[in-house]
Amino acid sequence: MARDDNRNAVDEVTLILPYKAVILGTTITIVLVGLYIWFFYSTIKIEVLLNIVTAGITGTAVVYAAINVRLIYENSRHDIDRKAKEFSLHLIERWQGPQMAAQTTTCYVLRSEIREKGLDPKNITDLLKSNKEIQVAVVAVLNFLENLSISLDHGVADEKVLKSFFKTIVIGYGHSFGDFVKLKRREAQSERVLINFTRLAEAWQNE
Repeated sequence: MARDDNRNAVDEVTLILPYKAVILGTTITIVLVGLYIWFFYSTIKIEVLLNIVTAGITGTAVVYAAINVRLIYENSRHDIDRKAKEFSLHLIERWQGPQMAAQTTTCYVLRSEIREKGLDPKNITDLLKSNKEIQVAVVAVLNFLENLSISLDHGVADEKVLKSFFKTIVIGYGHSFGDFVKLKRREAQSERVLINFTRLAEAWQNE
């Protein structure tokens, strides 16, 4: 329904613009004729009049084209923003879905244990190796947050929407698994491991 309203609004503007263009072209032509007479204090010849009218039409066409380009840009920008918001809401829905809920519940228990027992990255690694369920949950959640961060970096998602829901979550997981991620980077000999997630956590924390 909203899409139809947007299309109708653009159509109405497009229909109105030619009339505005005619008025603008007439005004430009009258101004040019007036300036010619004022500067040269003479009656205007037909050849000169045709040149002035042509200049008026050309100026009108340029302005009209510029207005149309602007309208196309604004309509495209609106469509991109709408899709980004829809994608962001989809990510929130996925996070709250039954599959992710099971993973986040498992991670919640692990995060509580990390805080209470002061588990270091080596302890966490050993725990993940010994418990397949926890390992799957941690990998799934961290990968989800990494993909979320990538979608923000590339403008696919709306940061305002995602931040309102995920800010505390991203910062919390950054605290719990930040040192663990650093260990995984050293083991993989790559600083790219979950780099987008950790950057986002740091950025949102420092705001």
